Amino acid sequence: MSFQLETPIKPRHIKADRGLMGAFGNYEAEQLAAVIIQFCQTKDEWQPVPVHEIRSRLGDSTLGRAIQVLIHKLGYLRLSDDGYVMTVRFVAKCYAASPASS
Repeated sequence: MSFQLETPIKPRHIKADRGLMGAFGNYEAEQLAAVIIQFCQTKDEWQPVPVHEIRSRLGDSTLGRAIQVLIHKLGYLRLSDDGYVMTVRFVAKCYAASPASS
């Protein structure tokens, strides 16, 4: 897997334990964003999140609505062979909505 995200913001810099309320103006999209951040926090790096990881935590209907917003409407994520890949804009938006306390 060759994926590098050029940003000084690390997964640990974002507080995602209660979702990212208000970050994207859509509850399902904010739930998906939180799952992605939490997954990357367990790896301590930004990396694609396998589709099965997200489906097991969100379910298909929530995922479908979230994808409509984050991929099709806003362009914050994209789907690759390795899973969902975040953009620098996605990371910055999540950080702005919910920075971890120092």
